[in-house]
Amino acid sequence: MQTTGSFNTIPCHAPGRIRNEEGHDNKPVSVNYAITEYGLTLETVIKELSHWGNTHRIQLMGKV
Repeated sequence: MQTTGSFNTIPCHAPGRIRNEEGHDNKPVSVNYAITEYGLTLETVIKELSHWGNTHRIQLMGKV
């Protein structure tokens, strides 16, 4: 992955599948992201991972 230059040089394994990207030629450079319908199918996975993370934190620190 290139660390300098345009955001367009960051590799993506499934461009446009999980999120859409719209770059703007302004200064500073800005990029708008929007989740796709396919990306929304990750909701269950993200919720379960969040639940696991909170449970793990409780076990380590004794609090949420």
